[in-house]
Amino acid sequence: AAPGTYTLRLFLAETFFGPANGRRGGEGSRLFDVFCNGQALLRRLDVMKEAGGENRPLVKTFPGLAPNAQGKLILDFVPVRNLATLSALELVAE
Repeated sequence: AAPGTYTLRLFLAETFFGPANGRRGGEGSRLFDVFCNGQALLRRLDVMKEAGGENRPLVKTFPGLAPNAQGKLILDFVPVRNLATLSALELVAE
């Protein structure tokens, strides 16, 4: 990424767990952390809980992110319970 600051938007939805998806599990079935260049953006994110149910959209926005010394914004999705999920992301120069 070019030098400067960026806004990151993460687009998420719980499309696996929950009765509407034909699977057991509910809130707390999937928890994960999100980091950018080693700094925590989210801890123990529960998409189903924050979105208010399965198959509902959740958008998380993080302004003011800057690339590291190599010009990269490195995102890590670290599982706490089950695997992390992400539907899409958007990175916009500020």
